[in-house]
Amino acid sequence: MKTTYTPIMNADTRTGLKANPKYKDTVFSLLFNDNPEAAVEVSNTFLGTHFPAGTKVIFKTLKNVLINGRINDLAFILEGRLIILVEHQSTLNQNMPYRMLQYIAETYKNLNDKDIEYRDKKFLLQRPKFIVLYNGERKMKEDIQILRLSDMYIPASPEDGVIDLELTVKMYNITEGRNKDMVSRCATLQEYSIFIIYTQ
Repeated sequence: MKTTYTPIMNADTRTGLKANPKYKDTVFSLLFNDNPEAAVEVSNTFLGTHFPAGTKVIFKTLKNVLINGRINDLAFILEGRLIILVEHQSTLNQNMPYRMLQYIAETYKNLNDKDIEYRDKKFLLQRPKFIVLYNGERKMKEDIQILRLSDMYIPASPEDGVIDLELTVKMYNITEGRNKDMVSRCATLQEYSIFIIYTQ
């Protein structure tokens, strides 16, 4: 079915108006949250998984009660074992591993009973995956960039030893014409990309 998009905010480039990047992020969140089919598509597209349609999806996107908005863009659990955090970015941000660290810590906290970490019996955590989808004006040279928390640490001295905490984020360039095969495999993301083109 053909979708008609009405250009909003910066529809007429002759005016010199520019779309608010936060608006793009909001549209992304609205399209994907509470949309199990889209969540499965994102996982299969960017993680190489093969979850079938109808896979159990539980959304765990963090919300800010005070401002009635979302803290992060998208978080969901697949089949009770994978927890996937997805962020849409209109600006290149090298600090995403640190942000994801905060998001996953808060998400785990919300998932488990209060003070469970102080009990003797070991409890199990869903395995996390971190994805950033970049669609902005600044040129991203690579189609896929790996961001690591360890790259943000103060330069090490020999006595510092091995890294005890690591977090890896994959950032995918989804600006027009980039990672086309991946974008085409996720119908909702493809619709979003078309919307962004019309509102540039």
